[in-house]
Amino acid sequence: ANLGLVQTPLAAALADTHRPRVPSGSPTGKVGLARQIEQRGAATVIWHNGATGGYHSFVAFDLAAKTGVVVLSNQARGVEALGNSLLTGKPLPPPRAPVAAAARLQEYIAHYPLAPSFIMAVTAEGEQLFLQATNQPRLKLDPVKADRFKAQGVEAEISFERDPAGKVTALVLHQGGLDQRAPRTAPGEKPRGPREITLPVADLEACVGRFPLGPIDFTVTREQAGLFVQITGQPKAQVFASAKDKFFYKVVNAQLTFVRENDQVVALILHQGARDQRAEKVP
Repeated sequence: ANLGLVQTPLAAALADTHRPRVPSGSPTGKVGLARQIEQRGAATVIWHNGATGGYHSFVAFDLAAKTGVVVLSNQARGVEALGNSLLTGKPLPPPRAPVAAAARLQEYIAHYPLAPSFIMAVTAEGEQLFLQATNQPRLKLDPVKADRFKAQGVEAEISFERDPAGKVTALVLHQGGLDQRAPRTAPGEKPRGPREITLPVADLEACVGRFPLGPIDFTVTREQAGLFVQITGQPKAQVFASAKDKFFYKVVNAQLTFVRENDQVVALILHQGARDQRAEKVP
């Protein structure tokens, strides 16, 4: 911008024209002859600004110091900070260097495990962010708002969580009405999961059965010393015991609890995406 800057002493005779006439609504300011009168410590500063058609102006006077400043700009951007800096002699804060879009994306790049064997890898090429989950194609992520992106080609969005210091600490997958959180890990870092234990075959066998949940069925079977669950329309997946009647998936961030009455399994509860859904066992 082209700026016109003027610093001139003021005649003491002007002081009387700037006596406060009405309150301005500010505890430290009033209005006199259409100018703002502001008390800044021991200094009384009179100022006014304006803008029109791509131009901006600012004028201010310090009566005690008998100093004034006028700033004229051929941009509509405000010049008040510059004017006050000239009036008080205090330097403006250094301008913040602009951060390129490509550089901003670097803070998202990491691995985010939803389960020990299901990891979402976030990468970037230039100004484009990508998401690729284990054994799935890579998807482009388009920005929706700060820290939130839409995955191209699927009905899903991704948001990133930050700690109080502003560092990205987790990813949240928003899909199918569920919000699934995955903590940030460095590439190659082994994600922490539940500790797997071995249960007696009789404990596994007690969990076998069919458990309808709305339009889908959970069909639980035992194969030797392993427990498997098949959901309608999905492939069979093994679940692993972390305690008696408690199991977890390794391919997705979900857990199962089998409910017993009189030592007989009567239902299972699916824990996934901050939701607990109960399915009753049928004969």
